[in-house]
Amino acid sequence: MHQSAATSSKARAVDHPPGEKGLTFNQTVREIVEFLEVAIHTILFIRGVYPPDLFVRRRKWDAPVYQSRHPALNEYIAGAVGAVRDELLLGKVDKMVLVIKNGQDVALERFIFSLQTVVQPGPSEMSRWNKDMVVQNSLPFLALPQHFRSFLVKLSLVEAQLGDLPSDGKRFALPGFHTSQTPVVEDMSFGIFLELQDGANPSAGNGSDPPPWIAAHPQHTSVGTSDDAQLRIIRALETGVIDASIACSALSSAHVHQLRHGRDEPQTVLVNSRHAVLDFKSESWVTLDGKLTPDIWDPLAGVYKTKDGYVRIHTNFPHHRDIILTTLNLLTHPVPSRDQLTKAFESWSSQEFEDVATRAGGCVSKIRSFEEWDAHPHAIHSAGKLPLTLDKTGEAPIRDIPTKPGDMPLAGVRVLDLTRVIAGPVCGRTLAAHGADVIWITSPNLPDLPALDIDTSRGKRTIQLDLNDESDLVTFRNLLKDADVLLQSYRPGALSRRGFGPEALAKEYPGIITANLSAYGTDGPWGGRRGFDSLVQAATGFNIAEASAFNSPQESHSPVRALPVQALDHAAGHLLALGINAALARRIKASVGYWVRSLGRLASASQGDDIPPRSMPLAPEVEDLLIDVPAEQGKLRALRHAAGMSDTPVRVGVAPHGLNSSQPRWLPQAS
Repeated sequence: MHQSAATSSKARAVDHPPGEKGLTFNQTVREIVEFLEVAIHTILFIRGVYPPDLFVRRRKWDAPVYQSRHPALNEYIAGAVGAVRDELLLGKVDKMVLVIKNGQDVALERFIFSLQTVVQPGPSEMSRWNKDMVVQNSLPFLALPQHFRSFLVKLSLVEAQLGDLPSDGKRFALPGFHTSQTPVVEDMSFGIFLELQDGANPSAGNGSDPPPWIAAHPQHTSVGTSDDAQLRIIRALETGVIDASIACSALSSAHVHQLRHGRDEPQTVLVNSRHAVLDFKSESWVTLDGKLTPDIWDPLAGVYKTKDGYVRIHTNFPHHRDIILTTLNLLTHPVPSRDQLTKAFESWSSQEFEDVATRAGGCVSKIRSFEEWDAHPHAIHSAGKLPLTLDKTGEAPIRDIPTKPGDMPLAGVRVLDLTRVIAGPVCGRTLAAHGADVIWITSPNLPDLPALDIDTSRGKRTIQLDLNDESDLVTFRNLLKDADVLLQSYRPGALSRRGFGPEALAKEYPGIITANLSAYGTDGPWGGRRGFDSLVQAATGFNIAEASAFNSPQESHSPVRALPVQALDHAAGHLLALGINAALARRIKASVGYWVRSLGRLASASQGDDIPPRSMPLAPEVEDLLIDVPAEQGKLRALRHAAGMSDTPVRVGVAPHGLNSSQPRWLPQAS
C-alpha cells in the first residue's frame, strides 16, 4: 500500500439537478471524496482515537456525523483525501484504507473503502475518456445519499458491537469496510493509505513530504507545555494561527513564571481550538444585564464597488468618517445613506480613492488579491520580515521584580497600556490575565469605543491623561519611573515626537521594555500607515481569498468577504504579549531594555463550524464559556480566556467602571 501525500484543499460536493440522471465520472469522484472526508472524521470520533471534546456534532445526508476541531488533524485529513481524489481522477485507486495504530505503529483496526464501483477504465485509457459525460450504468445522484447514510448508520453499530479499544481481538465486517482488532496500548494514531490498481504507481508532484501522523494522546488537544514549547509552537503556527497565538502568549507567561520561581517542572498549558476561535470574537459575546453590548460598526463602514473594483472604508471614529465623506463630497447633515455612498463610489477607481482619502488622513483600503498584494511595493519591501522583532535598546541595572510562592506568572510586572481598539488592548488584557498590573491610559481628546472597551479593559485599571497638559505629563513620567513595560499602538513616530521613543525611554528609564504595534511596520512605502484589522485584510488579499473559499460554484458569487473574526487584531495582540514575555525572560537573565515590535499583517484560518450568530440567546457553545465578571455597571458576562494553565489559572479580572476609574499609582509589589 502507498501512503498518501497531503497537500490539496478540502473538496466540496456539487448540487446536481434532481431526478434519476446518472453521474459523470467527475461528479462521482467529488461526491465520493466528500464522503470519505466525513467518514474519516466520524470514525475517529466513534472509535475514540481522540477525546470526544475535540469534535463537533453535525448532520450530513440526514445522518449524524462528527467534525474535528483540531487544525493540524483537519489539515492532514483534507490533504490525504485530496491525494485520494488526485489518484481517483487518474483511474488508479482500488481501495482506500483508514488504519488505526498503536504507539508502536502496529495496526489495530482497518477500515477499508472499496472504490472499484467508481467507474474507472484504467490509467491507460483515462487520457482518451470524457470524464464530464454521464457514465453508462452509473449511480443516479439521488441514490448516493442513501448509500452514504446507510454507511454512517452502520458505524454506530460498529461502536455498539465492538466496544472501546482495547477489545478481545474479535473481527466484525460490514458491506463497504471491515475491521480487525488486536490488543492496544495507551497511545494511538492513524494513517490513511491507498491501495492502487496493479501496475499503477503514485502520481509524482502531488505534494512534497507526506504529512506526519498525529499521535492520539489527550495532551494533543493542547499546544504543549513550556518545556517543549518551541517544537509545538512551530508546528501550530503552520496549521492554525488562532490557537497558536493564544498558546504563544500563555506558554511564554508560563516560561517567565518558571524562571522567576526556579521551577524544574513546567506547567501544562491547554488551548481548545474551538474556544480559541470564539475568543477571537470575544467582543461580540459580552452581555451587560442580560443584553448584548451595542454593535461596534458604523452603518457606513464596509465594502463599496468602484468603477474598477472594490474598496473597504473604516468609519467607526467620527473624524475618520468625516474624511471619507469629505473626499466623496458628501459631508452633509444628516449623515448620508449607504445608497448615496454607493452611487458616489461609482465615479472613482479603487486606487485613486485609496490614494486621495489616505493622503487626507482617512482609513481605506483597495481590496486586492494575494497576487496583487505580493506585487505591491510594500509587500516586496516587507518580504521575509518576521511579524515580531526584539531589539536591545541598552544596558540597565538589575531589575528584580519581587514575587512569592503562589503568585501569578506576571505578578508585580507593571505595564502602561497606551493602546486603542482591539490588538493592543487584547495584549494588555492578556498580560493582566497572567497577573500583570496593567494601567490603561486613554486620552480625553480621542473618541472611545465603549462596546469594545468593556471587553478589552477586563483586569486593568484605567486612567485618562492629556499629554498636552503639563500636569498630566508629569503624572505620566512618574508612572514611567517604575514601569516595566510601555505598550503603545499609536502610529510609528507619534510618541517619539513627544520624546518617548524607544531609545529616549531606554536612556531615561533604563531597563524599560517598549512594545509597539503597527499595521504595516515602521519603514517601507506604507510604514506608519493607518490600519485596522478589516483594512489590512482587504489590502493584503484575505477578503478575496475568503470569498473564494466560502462560495461554491452553484452559489451567487460574492467577490469580497471578511474573515468571520477580527483574526489579525487578536493574533497580533497575543503575539505582542509573547514578545513582551520574551523580553521579560531575557531581562531576568541579563538586565537590558528591549524594543518589541509587532505587525498587524498576519495570516489566519478558521477551522470547524461557522461562528455562531451574535444574537440573544447566545449559542450554547458560547454560553458554556461565559463567566461572571465583577463590575460596577451591572451584571457583566464575558468569554473566559481560552488558555488553561495547570498551576496558575488565568485571572478573571475586574471590569473597571469606565475609562477613568482608578488612581494614577502602581499597586504594591510583594515584599
